Amino acid sequence: MGVDSLEIYDAAADRWIAKPPMPRNNWEQVAAEVDGRIYVIGGGFPAGSVLDVLYQYTPSADW
Repeated sequence: MGVDSLEIYDAAADRWIAKPPMPRNNWEQVAAEVDGRIYVIGGGFPAGSVLDVLYQYTPSADW
């Protein structure tokens, strides 16, 4: 099952906060946080197609 959800952990409150979903539902993407932004890279679909996408999430502006 692919995902498009985003949840951010608030360590001070010890809880997860739901944020707006990614623009596309896909499988096996990777993510990294750099300077307060979250980058979601690549991914694909079960049929084998590979995505060459990069999504950037900025808390003040969403996707």
